[in-house]
Amino acid sequence: MNKIKKILIFGLVIIFIVLFIRHQMVDDLYMMKRNTGGNSPLISNSQTKINLDTNIRLYLISDLIGNLHYFLFDGRKLVSTSIICNLKNIESNTVYRDVYWAYFEDPGVNSIFTGVIINKNIDKILVKDLKEEDISYIEYRGYKLFYSSNEIESILIKGLSPTNEIVYKNYN
Repeated sequence: MNKIKKILIFGLVIIFIVLFIRHQMVDDLYMMKRNTGGNSPLISNSQTKINLDTNIRLYLISDLIGNLHYFLFDGRKLVSTSIICNLKNIESNTVYRDVYWAYFEDPGVNSIFTGVIINKNIDKILVKDLKEEDISYIEYRGYKLFYSSNEIESILIKGLSPTNEIVYKNYN
C-alpha cells in the first residue's frame, strides 16, 4: 500500500510541476500580447525564451507586421518591452542599418541590452562597458541576435569581422 501511495504522490507532484510551467508560459504570452499596444498580433511560434537568471526571462518574438519585440520579465512582473526593429523592412531593403538594438535599465535591479546584427560581415560586437564574454548570441529567423543583462553607461558599439577587423562603429 505504501508503494502505491508514493507513486500517486510522485505522479501528482509531476502533474503540478508541468501545470505550473505551462501556466507561467501562458501567463507570459498573455502579458506580451496585452502589452504590444494592439498594433499587430504576436506570432506565438516565433517566440524565443532565454532564462537570464532564476526569475528573469527575456523573450524575443515577432508580430505580423514584422516587428521584433523583446519582453523582460522578473518573476511574474513584465519589467520592460520594446521593439528592436522591423525584420520585414530589413528583408525588403526598405530600411537598413548594420546593427539594431534596444536598452533598458532599472539601476541595481534589472537591465537588458539586446539587438540584431544585420550586416553579415559582422561576426560579433564589442560594447565599451562590457566584457566580450558578457554578450551572448543566438540565431533568430536567420539573424544573429545578441543580449546582455549587464548595466551599460554608454552604448558605444564596434562590429568585428570573423578576423577581428572593425567593420562597424556607431560612433566617431
